[in-house]
Amino acid sequence: MSIYAVVGLTLGVAVLLGAVYLAARAGARAAKGDGWLCDRCKYNDARYCSRPDRPNATECPDYKELGA
Repeated sequence: MSIYAVVGLTLGVAVLLGAVYLAARAGARAAKGDGWLCDRCKYNDARYCSRPDRPNATECPDYKELGA
């Protein structure tokens, strides 16, 4: 097996494990009833938020709770 095949396989496994981790984490948040941050954020409007993960963000440095 060539070094390129080993590197490719290693990267593929790393990407797969990362995707599984992120999906499980998002599922855990939804199961707790947390849902998406955007649903509870005062900036949940295209005029105020241009983040690419909007409206389904699970983490956001700009998050401000509604009414705060």
